[in-house]
Amino acid sequence: MLSTERRWAYYYDFHLKPFPEDAPTFELDDVLKRLEALFKKNEAVHNYRNGELTVRVKDMRIINDFAIVLINVSDVKATDPAFSNTVNGDVRVEQKQEDEGIGAACHVLFSRTRINNKPGWHLAMIEEVVGIPKSESPPIT
Repeated sequence: MLSTERRWAYYYDFHLKPFPEDAPTFELDDVLKRLEALFKKNEAVHNYRNGELTVRVKDMRIINDFAIVLINVSDVKATDPAFSNTVNGDVRVEQKQEDEGIGAACHVLFSRTRINNKPGWHLAMIEEVVGIPKSESPPIT
């Protein structure tokens, strides 16, 4: 298990693409402006799986050629956390309360500069956090 003072981070070629595919293209800066406006109104939140999974922007900064976003994920269907006593082996389970889900948070750093000047292509770095997938996700509608 990774120490609490250390983090793994992964670099990705981040590709913004329209949905459906024949929809107009858009730029990362347009997305960031919209996201920042929602964040400032505390409305940068999206629910998946009929409200079982919530993704929320908890903090956001745009600095020079970069955007830094702190994402929080809350999953109401995730298993309640258990704690094991290292001396006697007793296990204690902490049950989620109403409207709570198991939470995880990670930082994402986006370069606002295009990769090879290709529209929609940017470098991104994401912090490795258990419970936060990094694979392709469904489009936000």
